[in-house]
Amino acid sequence: MAADKSRPVILVLHNDAVTPLHSSTDDAVACNENSDVAEDVAQTLSETGFATTLVTAETFFEMKPKDRPPFDVVFNLCEGFRGDSHREGAVAGWMEMMGWRFTGNLAWTLALCQDKALTKTLLMQSGVPTPRFAVIAPGTTDELLPADAVIVKPLREDASQGVTDRSIINLKTDGTSRLEEQIAYIHKTYRQPALVEEYIEGRELNVAILNGDILPISEIDFSGLPEDKPHICTYDAKWQPKSPDYLLTPAHCPARLDRSVEQRVKEMALRSWQAMRCRSYARIDIRLAADGSLYVLEVNPNPSLHREAGFARSCNAAGIPFDGMLECIVSCTGIPC
Repeated sequence: MAADKSRPVILVLHNDAVTPLHSSTDDAVACNENSDVAEDVAQTLSETGFATTLVTAETFFEMKPKDRPPFDVVFNLCEGFRGDSHREGAVAGWMEMMGWRFTGNLAWTLALCQDKALTKTLLMQSGVPTPRFAVIAPGTTDELLPADAVIVKPLREDASQGVTDRSIINLKTDGTSRLEEQIAYIHKTYRQPALVEEYIEGRELNVAILNGDILPISEIDFSGLPEDKPHICTYDAKWQPKSPDYLLTPAHCPARLDRSVEQRVKEMALRSWQAMRCRSYARIDIRLAADGSLYVLEVNPNPSLHREAGFARSCNAAGIPFDGMLECIVSCTGIPC
């Protein structure tokens, strides 16, 4: 379709496919999905009448201002800069300083949500329940949580990087040696502190929010897993389509929930969105324990926009097709489409 001159010109900004700086090379699949999603987003926007330009942030910021392509709004798909995922907020911060309109969340939200401990602290201050936790930096004494089981993760990564079956430690049967071993693995592989979090057994719910509106809730179905496997969404479950973890943990949307539970989940997700000052779009991950208690695990600003990922799945369940989802995200910048 020819570009509609009445519509904004969109710069689709993404990252080069590079080896991640802060994680294992095994995590490159998650890090490098970015380019494929960006191509799909640019093509879809073009087909719906937008004039679009696709460019990597690494290339764009090296250009002299006079050489940069013209645009009205940036569709920000950057998840870091030059392989450094910890600079995700910095890219948004640069665009804020330049006064550009861009999709997704602001630098403050992106930077804070990347630190799981800070996120959990802010959630608790806002009255949002989250599992108890401790942060173990390299060279510090391990802190034992008053919990039967814990999960150990990198403090500042997303997309389930560093999460495997071995991330779950039953302190009664495995003892502190297994905990120390897993913490040491995070320190060595991801070169950052480890988050040791109380493990909550239960159902895992994903709540997608678009421009402040809560979309149909999705659930990760763990019922197909063998009895000896922990009910968690591992890295393989998200990124390795041929793995048992991926094949045995399908997502169902909308989730089957009692009306009262669904309302509580939505209220908690919205409070989390507000606590972290989210805008445009985000996904809130929540655990529903057997006793009915709810716990927010993570707040994910700018979640993956892959057609088969959770956010697009919830949009589709709400009757919002992929192109409509992208147009709504663009309109969240305040530019009429």
